[in-house]
Amino acid sequence: MRFVAIVTAFLLLSVIPIPQGKINIVVSIGSLKSIVEEICGEYASMDVIIPEGSDPHSYSLTSEDYDKIEKADLIILANSENLGIEREIREAFPDKNYLDFEDYASYGAEFHSLPGFGEKNFHGYWLYPSNALAIGRAVAEKMKFVDPEHKDYYEEVYKSFRERVLSAWEYINESLEQSSCIVAVPGVAYMAETMRMNVKGTLLKEPNSFVQGSELKKYADMMKRGEIRYVVCPEELKDTNIDKFSKEFASENDGEVIYLKIFSGRMPYDSLLYYNSAAVLRPLKESDGESLLWILATAILAVVAVLEFLIIIRWKRRLME
Repeated sequence: MRFVAIVTAFLLLSVIPIPQGKINIVVSIGSLKSIVEEICGEYASMDVIIPEGSDPHSYSLTSEDYDKIEKADLIILANSENLGIEREIREAFPDKNYLDFEDYASYGAEFHSLPGFGEKNFHGYWLYPSNALAIGRAVAEKMKFVDPEHKDYYEEVYKSFRERVLSAWEYINESLEQSSCIVAVPGVAYMAETMRMNVKGTLLKEPNSFVQGSELKKYADMMKRGEIRYVVCPEELKDTNIDKFSKEFASENDGEVIYLKIFSGRMPYDSLLYYNSAAVLRPLKESDGESLLWILATAILAVVAVLEFLIIIRWKRRLME
């Protein structure tokens, strides 16, 4: 998987008056930024409140955050109904222009159930392709409203985003076999589902609270019987207590740990899908040329997707100059 990471990282480097120049956007959750940026990055300056990797449930707004929000023309939230920090933002700035989950839902976004957690898993829902597309569409429509001068640009960029996401999703569905898993944390469940895994449960229900007793034994028995093949852990949580617990559980019950990336950084969303599909393919072995070929092919697809996106953006910009 390091090969894919190296290649990808190398190449990826209410009506409210809008001021002249770029649109000031504030994104509440860092993980949403890559989707938003793909739609409106050309004509927007963007700030994030909660960086990727930080716990949104324990984050407290700073004076710097308040300054960012005060200057914002558009604030993009994940789900203020379940995130207290986002409710605080809406209460403190009720007259601002917002996008929130109900806006994405109007374009098809939805929560999935997670056995052992609940009917609505709101952790990382934007990682599922149809939800990412719904967010992208909502952002494009809102940007047409707040910046009508460039409405054709936002429409064309969204179409490109949609085509690339659907192409990556199709590749995954054609390349990966269906399997079953449990997830280390609820936040990786949507990406596991995207990788054609039937998620049977989660090892961590709440912060620092692992499943125990009969529920843990049920998962262990299912794994020993082959009904669960993997424990899926976020790549970003390697070498943490969650990772150690996942490894021990998988080792004791004849399973395997797979790591999926859930924080994209500067990686476009479709490249994140390609990256994770490589992680699910057979582990790379020195003598296994077929595995190497799969990983090389996946890396090339990710690179092509990024280059295509950059070419389209430059072409559209020149047309509008």
